[in-house]
Amino acid sequence: MKSCELVTYVTAIACFIAENCPEEELPIICAMIAQLNDTLRTIIAQNIFCKKELEKLLKAEKDLEKETEKLLNKEKEAENLLDKSGLTLKDILQSIKKDAEE
Repeated sequence: MKSCELVTYVTAIACFIAENCPEEELPIICAMIAQLNDTLRTIIAQNIFCKKELEKLLKAEKDLEKETEKLLNKEKEAENLLDKSGLTLKDILQSIKKDAEE
């Protein structure tokens, strides 16, 4: 909807309400419309906040996945080095224990 159409539509509604509602009810109707405005703004603000928080969580999850992938790659590299060395994990642990005792 174009802005001029919107303004015309809102003006038509205001004129309809003013012509068809008792004058003493107009302040209540205005208050209700103001409350509707405030409530809609609150809902929109909450939706924006939730969307930003969701985006933060999704980014954190993506970062965590990248870090996990890096660690898995390092683990594979360590396993490859261990395989190439011919040592077993048991040998390495015994060597560490021996060094710690000395």
